[in-house]
Amino acid sequence: MFDYFYGAESEKFLFYQVPIPLVKERRFSKLSTEAKLLYGILLGKTRFSARNGWVDDKGRVYVYYTVKEAKEDFGCANDKAVKIFEELVTIGLIEKKRQPNKPTLIYVKNFDSGIRNPEIRNSENRKTGIPKTRNPEFRKSESIYKENINKETINNPSIYLAGEEKEEKEEEDGWIDRIRDQIDYEALRDSYGVRESHLDFLVDVIVDSCEKGNGSKFEDLNMFDILYVLESLETSKPKVKNIRSYVTKCLENAHRSRDLYYTMKIREELEK
Repeated sequence: MFDYFYGAESEKFLFYQVPIPLVKERRFSKLSTEAKLLYGILLGKTRFSARNGWVDDKGRVYVYYTVKEAKEDFGCANDKAVKIFEELVTIGLIEKKRQPNKPTLIYVKNFDSGIRNPEIRNSENRKTGIPKTRNPEFRKSESIYKENINKETINNPSIYLAGEEKEEKEEEDGWIDRIRDQIDYEALRDSYGVRESHLDFLVDVIVDSCEKGNGSKFEDLNMFDILYVLESLETSKPKVKNIRSYVTKCLENAHRSRDLYYTMKIREELEK
């Protein structure tokens, strides 16, 4: 039997996000539930692609997700998986580009950029309260303000450098927050008793690798993968010269090797 949720317990889990319009708007009503879920999965992958620079020469983000992966995730036959993809292709929410001897590129289209109910658009425009044209005096003062800002930046380049440093710091903090959420940092610390220093080291290793364009390698990493890595490091006590590099490789492979590790461990226990 499953237990109830208490308080904010549900917030520690990861979710596939299906945009509300795909459920509520009539133009998507003919899409099957599986197709809507598939779009949510692909949409989630675009975030990792964008962070890792997976864009074409026109700046369009693409993702990789094969029919084989869909079969495993949806627990269906090959024909069914192909049909789900085709639903999204037919309505125009994804576009495929085949590559010789390489996985097919998938462009995930912006569901919000298609034709929508004009009443909704008008309502949104009214809510913004932004006029279509601006007062000439406002444009003049805006121009003077920008000119002064540009002069100040030229005369004092430290302003620009400070801005760059701030952006880099904000980007790094963003990575840290995302990774902490993904691995359930607080649950590992509070419920499993993992030391903060150990967790902070692992987060730092992951963030460092992500900032170098390797974010996709940690796309499926979760709390149980972290526990597995910590346990395997504790039991094996590897003697390596570059522990940071070694731990990075362990984290990259954790999600794929975790099940095999525990299967072998159970077998060893049974054979005793």
